[in-house]
Amino acid sequence: GIDIDLENAWGGTGDQVVCGLRAFFQLMHSAGYVVSMAPQTTALTPEVSTYSTGSWNSYAPLADTSIIQYVDIVAVQLYNNAVPYNDPARYAAALERSFTVTNCPKCNGVSCQVKVPSNKIAFGWPASQGAAPSGCPGLPQGCPYGSKLTTLYGSQSGLSNTTGVMTWSIEWDEAASWQFVAGATAIHFAH
Repeated sequence: GIDIDLENAWGGTGDQVVCGLRAFFQLMHSAGYVVSMAPQTTALTPEVSTYSTGSWNSYAPLADTSIIQYVDIVAVQLYNNAVPYNDPARYAAALERSFTVTNCPKCNGVSCQVKVPSNKIAFGWPASQGAAPSGCPGLPQGCPYGSKLTTLYGSQSGLSNTTGVMTWSIEWDEAASWQFVAGATAIHFAH
């Protein structure tokens, strides 16, 4: 499979990158590969209604209703940037319900109406405090590490209905006695 994680400014060819990735997703998915992406919250947010290459809603054309059937997992990073609505469950509901973004690139078939099924949402969390220097801005309790992650998902049906969780920082988890793995395992077996 392939995982897409493009961050920040993409230069003068950003729209071409997005259009190319849409075609690539279709090709990879039709060949049986898993297609996943890990956008930052700024790159896929219902709180901003416009598209900006490499910035606000830059992943909207990669997760809209015209392409989402070719994407297996959308693992939005809920760290280092503000969590939309300061509430991960409300954010998951907004991704599922749909929102429309304006000024998208003119790729073949792009709708820029984002609607991600819950079985394709897997929010990304830092494995431990050292893994994300800015933490989880906007979350009143901060980042949910270990058993707090399990409690968060167990207490909010909007999160427990998603497909799971993701981390990129497994070495930080090892240093923290595998608290993320323990929390993720508990979430998985609670489904």
